[in-house]
Amino acid sequence: MKVAGEASSTISSEGPMDSPFIVHGSGARIHVYCVYGEDAVSGEDVEEDALTTKPTTGDWALSMPVPEEDLEWTNKALKGKSTRVTARASGEGLAESKAAASTAASGLSINEAEFYKP
Repeated sequence: MKVAGEASSTISSEGPMDSPFIVHGSGARIHVYCVYGEDAVSGEDVEEDALTTKPTTGDWALSMPVPEEDLEWTNKALKGKSTRVTARASGEGLAESKAAASTAASGLSINEAEFYKP
């Protein structure tokens, strides 16, 4: 609720149509896109699946896509309200350093040799 204003601003900019909100941390990475215009009314071609777990359990963070011109003020506003919610420029993915830090914080590691084994 503390970041509702910033999240609402992001949604109204229609940035999440092409760049998702990303919830990441101790569980699966969740990408949330928004649907606008007639697609939102008709619901056609919209894929909605129920979540099997609560993504905000344990160590989690949320990255919001915002227009480049709003990035600085949004991050300043978020910094004073939450340590878990950050903003990134629309069109940019989640910085891998953040993703790696989340994975490291959860104590998980990936054995790449085993992962890529045929």
